[in-house]
Amino acid sequence: LSAAWRADRLQSYGMAEGVPQVRLRRILQAMVERGWFRQGGDPRYPVLELTGAGRERMKAGKSGKPR
Repeated sequence: LSAAWRADRLQSYGMAEGVPQVRLRRILQAMVERGWFRQGGDPRYPVLELTGAGRERMKAGKSGKPR
């Protein structure tokens, strides 16, 4: 899949390697609670969708302040 979508070329590819699944789930849940992502897609195959607030947060970077 990563070869077809070229996900391996993304700067963030592999960042979560070695992070326990429970911790990743907590992090993602916190991002949903903050409104940065919403859960969408088919209930059998849920996906996280980036929200407008999430896009703004990404643009702000680590500081949290808009660029």
